[in-house]
Amino acid sequence: MRGRLLRVAVVAILGFAVGYWLAAAWIFPGAEGPADLRLLEVPNLVGRPSAEAASHLLELEFVPSVMPGIRSPDADPGEVLAQSPLPGQLARPGDTVRITPSRGEEERQIPDLTGVSARQATAVLERLGFETETRVVPSVGARGGVQGTRPAAGERVSLPAEIEILVGEGPQIAVVPDLQGRHVDDVRPLLGDAGLQLGDVRFDPAAGEAPGRVIGQSPPAGFSLRVGGLVSIEVAGESGEAGPPRDPVPTDTLSRSGSAGRQRAGD
Repeated sequence: MRGRLLRVAVVAILGFAVGYWLAAAWIFPGAEGPADLRLLEVPNLVGRPSAEAASHLLELEFVPSVMPGIRSPDADPGEVLAQSPLPGQLARPGDTVRITPSRGEEERQIPDLTGVSARQATAVLERLGFETETRVVPSVGARGGVQGTRPAAGERVSLPAEIEILVGEGPQIAVVPDLQGRHVDDVRPLLGDAGLQLGDVRFDPAAGEAPGRVIGQSPPAGFSLRVGGLVSIEVAGESGEAGPPRDPVPTDTLSRSGSAGRQRAGD
């Protein structure tokens, strides 16, 4: 009886041991071989073509990983710009070495900024990544603002680059001159000198001023208009009383007359 119990106990123990070994082998599998504890020096890959660098890493038993490239005007496309780990550091065989290649120069197209203000043109170009410099040039006709750029609009330029903004020196805004008291014959050339044009002319037979003298204007003196804008005037007397065209009165005389006219108008 005791011998039978002993045999049962031995079988139970052996069964438990085999089951434990099988469970441990299935849940916690052991390494297929001894761990590779070697340490290798990471080579310097900067400046080499990324394909060549990756092949060299494989020869050294490293795993190459090519990262997204970055723009660089100083490196050819595909040339390694950076790596991790750094050159000279130690890593185990099978470790990953990351390399970052160049994507070459970045190009941007210059937009057409003709007619906008220098401030607007500078803001647009700087948002595109360009550096800017402003240069004053003669205006094209009466058009003010930006006359163009160098390089010209439409060209593609590699960054970084400086764009020269050509700004017209001509007036964009004209100031309405004081026409009060001046003779109607003098108004048109005076407005032309200011970059403006004569608009409507209305006559007032009941005005107390001498016929042909300006007694009102719209817009008033000092008002700002675009170049080429219209200025309307009111003239004393009838339309035919202004008389034939005459030589312009000297400016200082007209100024004194205009002042006197304004004083009389205020009385």
